[in-house]
Amino acid sequence: MEVLLDETRQLHDPVQFGSYLLTALLGYGSVGRVYRARAIGAPDLYALKVLHPDLFNPTRAREALAREAQVADALRRANSPHLLLPLRFEAIGAQEALVMPYVSGWTLKDILAWCFERKMKLNPTAVLDLMIQLCRGLHVAHELRIKGQVQSLVHRDLNPANLMVGRDGVVSILDFGIAKYRDRVGERTQIGRMVGTPHYLSPEQARGQALDRRSDIFALGSVFYEASTGRHAFPQPSVTDEPDAAARVRSVMASIVAVDPLLRDRAKIEEMGALITGAGDVLAACWAPDPDDRLPSAFDLQLRLALLRSLIKDEGWGMKEWVEAHAELLPPQVADGDFGRFGPPPEVLPDDAGHTSIFLPALRSDALEPLSDPAAPPISASAGPTQTRLP
Repeated sequence: MEVLLDETRQLHDPVQFGSYLLTALLGYGSVGRVYRARAIGAPDLYALKVLHPDLFNPTRAREALAREAQVADALRRANSPHLLLPLRFEAIGAQEALVMPYVSGWTLKDILAWCFERKMKLNPTAVLDLMIQLCRGLHVAHELRIKGQVQSLVHRDLNPANLMVGRDGVVSILDFGIAKYRDRVGERTQIGRMVGTPHYLSPEQARGQALDRRSDIFALGSVFYEASTGRHAFPQPSVTDEPDAAARVRSVMASIVAVDPLLRDRAKIEEMGALITGAGDVLAACWAPDPDDRLPSAFDLQLRLALLRSLIKDEGWGMKEWVEAHAELLPPQVADGDFGRFGPPPEVLPDDAGHTSIFLPALRSDALEPLSDPAAPPISASAGPTQTRLP
């Protein structure tokens, strides 16, 4: 999920969608958008993840939302503050929506981008605090049991855009939409099919091989490196060096498949050791090419990180203190009425069958061309409240 920040746009009235009022666009992705929503007649705020109505493969996308709700239902019993879980999966008209708690804060991606723009880094104690919290949440997820059986859950997409930092400094993992686990409805492991975000894949994930929790440990290592240095662990070539986007992704995956903490990536290990005493060895244990040589669990990684933190003489700010010190300087939260850089808010209209769908003018196929031209006029849409027509 990419949060929209630092853009001044015209504000619009809320849009009614079922029993909710959509008040702002929080983020967007290839299969849907996330809106801040308010329950009609109540003060409660939610984040609604809604699928695009014209998806190429809507069935698979709906299944992903349903699976995320399914995994959340099982994980919610653990009551971990480090897992940001959906509350329910709702059919609203012709569309499905994942209803999530709304958290005031920033993704780690936002924070690292803000730091990068100012040529600053998170201090070591804040980084270790961040990573320890992530390990706590991930260990709970990995140990998920249903009817006494360990589910062998693997998140498969741990990256800074899926890690939320609240205003209270609590760090949580979100987006379990592609998580794999034992009793997942309709789950079939497809060897040779890669899922996840390229920069944070494990070698076995990049190859499309079978995964277990140790794949997530590799991804946590990549997040650890990026949080510490402010740079991708496995960067892609620039557009100038490689104009083809697919080739740039292949380059990232080739670097991950060839990872070698002792030789090829030794400079990164030494860089981490210079930033945080002992961190190089921990990163090498996360990045072992063979999963059998990797740290076996998030709990083991948490213990190693806690030891590093205990060795820091001048502790400095933890994540809570860092957020408190920078909250007024970090990008502001998306304002009510801000529906994104495309200008118009969504419209809620009946589809061909008379069922309600969210109409997203910015993503219509005939809108792609004008959107690619910054000088093109905005696509027209109703700026006022739109009433849903329920089936």
